[in-house]
Amino acid sequence: MAQKDDKKTPRAVRLNVSANLLETKGAEQLPKSAAYAFSSGGRLLARQALNEKNGATLSFNVADEGGRIRVMVGPELEEKEPTIDDLLRHGAVEQTLRIDARNLNPTATFQVIPSIWRCWLLGLCYVRGTLLKRVLSGGVSLELPVCNATVEIYEVDPLRIL
Repeated sequence: MAQKDDKKTPRAVRLNVSANLLETKGAEQLPKSAAYAFSSGGRLLARQALNEKNGATLSFNVADEGGRIRVMVGPELEEKEPTIDDLLRHGAVEQTLRIDARNLNPTATFQVIPSIWRCWLLGLCYVRGTLLKRVLSGGVSLELPVCNATVEIYEVDPLRIL
């Protein structure tokens, strides 16, 4: 009895990414940005710096059945293999795409607001989270969210004085 070969043949995908950095003026300095593609397991598939028109084409292989990938646009990180956590910490925006074996030229379009892309210029970290307050109610400690709260976080590097 002959056995089937269950190996999937990889197919080349060319993902076109375009990023619209909102409220940019011609004289304003734009950050060095890049597009990243990650597998559903978090493995870096491809990355490329955005060109002067804020576009990039990412090339990578997928199996015949396709799959889901995470596409991110963020600051260009100098690290060899940036992770999803690194990019999210620096304020990258993301989309999840379904790659279909019938469409090997998908597109992803991003709208990036100024409060995010201006952080890319200075290398600042973008922090997401919920501010909680601890309340004692009936002898039970509860953690409740603080509504309409704004928190400013300053990262201070130690300066050693000799």
